[in-house]
Amino acid sequence: MAGAVQLHDVQILDAAESDLEGLLGIYNDVIATSTAIYSHLPVTLDDRRQWWRARVAQQYPVLVARDPSGVLGFASFDDFRAWPGYRSRSSTRCTYAPMPAVAASARGC
Repeated sequence: MAGAVQLHDVQILDAAESDLEGLLGIYNDVIATSTAIYSHLPVTLDDRRQWWRARVAQQYPVLVARDPSGVLGFASFDDFRAWPGYRSRSSTRCTYAPMPAVAASARGC
């Protein structure tokens, strides 16, 4: 099938510190090429490490989609709003490496 992307050997796992470099590349690509993240400034590996540690400390999952080539995407939860009325709410974010042959709706987020 022309233009089709086949996903073989993809695993969804808890993110490890060794995945952060892959997350960083994806995150900075999204900053550079879209308005999905409300920032125009790239982040550093230390920024991503602090972000990951904060999620883990809050007991929010940080998941990665990984295949033999590396990290394909990641997902996590975050506080929805800091106000007390929202304390039992969270938001979900899924972020993927560029995969033009796969529509966002087909990715599951």
